[in-house]
Amino acid sequence: MKLTYTTKNPLSSIANSVKFITTKLPLKVVVASALLIGVTGSMAMDSIVLTAPSYAQIASSTKVSKAKKRVIAKKPVKVQSAVKFKDARLEKAIRQQLGTGDKPLTLNALQRVKHLNLINKEITSLEGIQALRNLTELRFGENKISDLAPLRGLTNLTTLHLYRNQISDVKPLLSLRNLTSLELSSNPISDLKPLAGLTKLTTLGLGGNKITDLKPLAGLANLTTLELSGNKISDLKPLAGLANLTKLYLSGNKISDLKPVAGLTKLTKLWLDNNQISDVQPLAGLINLTFLSLDNNKINDVQPLANLTSLMGLGLSLNKISDVTPLRGLTKLNWLDLNLNKISDVTPLAGLTNLNVNGLGLSGNPINNCQLLPEKLRYSCK
Repeated sequence: MKLTYTTKNPLSSIANSVKFITTKLPLKVVVASALLIGVTGSMAMDSIVLTAPSYAQIASSTKVSKAKKRVIAKKPVKVQSAVKFKDARLEKAIRQQLGTGDKPLTLNALQRVKHLNLINKEITSLEGIQALRNLTELRFGENKISDLAPLRGLTNLTTLHLYRNQISDVKPLLSLRNLTSLELSSNPISDLKPLAGLTKLTTLGLGGNKITDLKPLAGLANLTTLELSGNKISDLKPLAGLANLTKLYLSGNKISDLKPVAGLTKLTKLWLDNNQISDVQPLAGLINLTFLSLDNNKINDVQPLANLTSLMGLGLSLNKISDVTPLRGLTKLNWLDLNLNKISDVTPLAGLTNLNVNGLGLSGNPINNCQLLPEKLRYSCK
């Protein structure tokens, strides 16, 4: 590049020209540019010709090795800052489980964590747990959590246990579509609508809440275990389509109509104690049941239970039963509770030889022929 100036002050022109050239070239070659500029002409002349070297000449003249050029071009190393947790107890519990001591809890370190067990640590806030984005299992029962918002982005979770906390709003769980096991028992939850889309769930615990409406659960067809004890449920119709259920806990509700469960033929264990049930006819076809609890209801007729020959455990205490004849064919029973009924004749029970020594409860009945029972079971009449 040539620049020609006509001036009466050649030195000033040279300086200005150097300035022009260097501003058009990278900073790395400024010094080389200044040294290599060729000047032709005479100090006494009015015209000066400045010749700038090519970029290749400058790069060659700087004598910077390729290795050094690579070092110059390398990006600075980012230093990771420590992840902060709002609740010091949460941070302490994570440190203890990971064995990090006083080292900073960096994002990289936390993202390697897949399982976390933080049961009963008196933790009040989950803030900061967002950093553990690769968690697949989180057990957080028996704490003091109310806000689940920090869990919203943990979409890799498959197991989440949050029983015995202070949770009422489960909307942050909407996005956790990979959950297969969710335990939320013993919380003040009433609205289940946010759980309706968690269709991969196979186990769901909701006992001891404030639930009345089960409609949001109607589409959770993969459920095999459902815990709903200790709520305010009276209508079981939303459960009628959950044909894969094998364990269903419904103790301590306001249930009187069992017709919706009549088609749940895969059930092996069913808890219905402490309800308002008088008619057990809908249970007659649940022939795979091995355990059935009907204690503390209003039952007087147990004839519908006669065909449940797979039963090994049956609870019927605190009812209005007087005739136990329908139970004589339940020969697999090793535990039978008939305490506090109106039974006087125990003859039909004499053939239940598989009952354990302490497996028969008959106290609180007006029995008059206890001597007909096998000797090992006579204690039960006292």
